[in-house]
Amino acid sequence: MTFTSPPDPEPGRHPQTPALPAGIRSGSVAEPVFDETASPAAAEWRRRTWTEWLLHSMLQMVLVFCCYTLSIGPMFWYWFEATHVDGPEWIALVYAPLALLCDLVPPFGWFVNRYIDLWIL
Repeated sequence: MTFTSPPDPEPGRHPQTPALPAGIRSGSVAEPVFDETASPAAAEWRRRTWTEWLLHSMLQMVLVFCCYTLSIGPMFWYWFEATHVDGPEWIALVYAPLALLCDLVPPFGWFVNRYIDLWIL
């Protein structure tokens, strides 16, 4: 039985040197050269403009805010216990900004109260 070593993947590279990740060619040490043909998704992500990035970030913030607002429904009795009885203080602190916003924006407060009513009936 004859054992042969695997072929050298890149001529001129020491066999013990790890290969670079896909999409990166060896350039200078300080700045690797990205190969956009190796990873089209990464290349598309790098081509996004700042306005697209801003819109995407705003959409994420709106979704997080909606989830935060809707989470008061199932958490209402825990919040009530935290604010009116000796419940966990951290729950009162988590929902304090929502309570302040409900006081400052009456239509939003009305919506949140109607939503909470669905959970406590």
